[in-house]
Amino acid sequence: MEALRTYVLDKFHSSDTQAKSLYYAKAFLTYLPKRGLTLVMNRLGCSLNCPKP
Repeated sequence: MEALRTYVLDKFHSSDTQAKSLYYAKAFLTYLPKRGLTLVMNRLGCSLNCPKP
């Protein structure tokens, strides 16, 4: 998850695009447990938050 976060922050320079990309990934990880996958995926979403300025 840290690799995805780093990739998004390096690839996109707009803070809006970074926030949207990380929000989408975090929402997807929140959705996965609802589909019957483990709660571990939900915990991984916490590491995808945007950096604080």
